[in-house]
Amino acid sequence: MTMLEPMRANPQQLQLELEALPGLEEIARRLRELDHALGTADPPPVLVRTRRNRSTLGSLRLGAGPPAVWRFTVDAGLLERDPRGALDLGLLLMHRARRKRPPRDLGLRLSELRADWGEVRPVRRPQGLLADPRLEARLGAVARLAFPELSRDQLPAVIWTISRSRRVLGRYDSRARRIEIHGALRHPGVPEVVLDNLLHHELLHALLGGSRQGSRLVHHHAEFRKLERTYPGYSEAVAWEERHWLRWLARHHDNGSGRSGRGAPSCRELNSPA
Repeated sequence: MTMLEPMRANPQQLQLELEALPGLEEIARRLRELDHALGTADPPPVLVRTRRNRSTLGSLRLGAGPPAVWRFTVDAGLLERDPRGALDLGLLLMHRARRKRPPRDLGLRLSELRADWGEVRPVRRPQGLLADPRLEARLGAVARLAFPELSRDQLPAVIWTISRSRRVLGRYDSRARRIEIHGALRHPGVPEVVLDNLLHHELLHALLGGSRQGSRLVHHHAEFRKLERTYPGYSEAVAWEERHWLRWLARHHDNGSGRSGRGAPSCRELNSPA
């Protein structure tokens, strides 16, 4: 059985796709090999399709069948200009679909692809009252400790925000590629371990993204929680947030107006599940 046999119901369409965009069959073969390597005894065949989709660049879904078939849909422009990038995207999506931890370089590769080919807005280093070079320096120090292979250009922007939220300490805005930290944490009395772990939490959102679990996109998935706990002082930081945050907020909260982070999916909330 070949990779692309599930399309035998419409072989003319498949032949046209293969002639127009050589490389689809190789991508299908590599994805099926990876599925087998990840523990699937008899991996379903893989169908690779193309369409214009610069917002996400691609998707991978397992059809119920019969027969069951992986459908990898990839942006036509990405496949045409960077076939290796299209393959890397498929490999990353297969890891996520099988709920396996992908190699870190694949996650970095996805960020590069979206920056090169996607519709992601470029990072804008914010200026003005909410920008703080010291906060950027703290983020850089956290990144060097947790992800030493990252360059400064690969880091998201980071700012203080004036928020009315009592629960959200920080959030990651994926469209702006920006970490936003609650302005009440600017006070020098906040332990460094608290701010560093919060920055690490939001940086994980930037690097890992969400994990598709059925019809839900889960941001605080198992791999996220596992990596979050590896940062030095994690337990101490969580304990401080639970014991002191609300009283600290009452004393030091900035009463300016601003957007609340309540309900944001990629955020650090007080009393969020550990």
